[in-house]
Amino acid sequence: MVKKIPMTERYLQQKTEPKPVIFKFGGTSTANGKLSGIVKEFKEDSQDFPLVVVSAIVGTTNRLIELCDEIEQGRTWESQYWDVWHSHDANALNSGLYAKPAPFLKDGKIQEDVYLGEALHDASVTLLTEIEAAKTEGMSPRRRAAIQTMGEIFSNRIQTAHLIDHGVPAVAVDAADILTTTDDFLNAKILWEPSKEKAKKVLDPLIAEDIVPVITGFRGATSDGQITELGGRGGSNYTATGLAVITDANLVKIYTDVDGIFTRDPNKYKDAVRHDEISFTDAINMGKDGHKIVHPGALEDVLDVIKDREFVVWVGNTNNPEGPGTLITKQ
Repeated sequence: MVKKIPMTERYLQQKTEPKPVIFKFGGTSTANGKLSGIVKEFKEDSQDFPLVVVSAIVGTTNRLIELCDEIEQGRTWESQYWDVWHSHDANALNSGLYAKPAPFLKDGKIQEDVYLGEALHDASVTLLTEIEAAKTEGMSPRRRAAIQTMGEIFSNRIQTAHLIDHGVPAVAVDAADILTTTDDFLNAKILWEPSKEKAKKVLDPLIAEDIVPVITGFRGATSDGQITELGGRGGSNYTATGLAVITDANLVKIYTDVDGIFTRDPNKYKDAVRHDEISFTDAINMGKDGHKIVHPGALEDVLDVIKDREFVVWVGNTNNPEGPGTLITKQ
């Protein structure tokens, strides 16, 4: 039986020069741990190098938003905090990864010899520190951004452990160490030149050592290091396309829980039809009309930067990675 080749694989087969390829996994994809097999197979079969972007595990960001709301209203927030920490601890325990390696990059150095339980505890301490600051200073947009994007930190540490357990060298990387943004804390835009400089400094040494970076979606930072939300809610797709811009990647692969972009929600409507290929403009307009698969800013904000180069976004299903999906192209 001939193996079905998704459109992106046909696209990659036309390339002669190795390039980074951005793999972005949404909240439902990070919950099931299947990304490890997808990335491992790609890494073994391709001359190109994967850069992995992960969203928070499904439901986490909602709990963090509720936590911020509780603090802002002067109510108890502890249950949301414990829920976030314990749900990720449970994920690590249930997957058998709690005592497995989960290195992460911190202050420019890889924290090695760290097991996943320790990495999650480190994230929980960071979250608690941000909560205490918000209680003291008040719930400003700056504090909201720092708290509401913490789900991606928990997620990238779990996914790093998954990859290493599958034999793929990996390290968790905070996108705030790469992506410099404007100071619109809850709807920030990427500043391309300083971000490109940081990407070379942070990512190039990892790629040279054949270590896959597992990068937080949604998060960026101002020039003075204050955490921001990229493009607002759903901004992890913007992280992926932004990383493609600054690493000269030509392909972004976005994995969700459906087989591409449809005329309407295929989980609700049996008559929904999948698009084989659509333009950036159509995808942007669909996003602005409420379609949730691709954040409009993920495409709109990169259009001017990529106008003179090849750039393709593929959207497909984590549970059906060999499916055709949908290609988003400039034409």
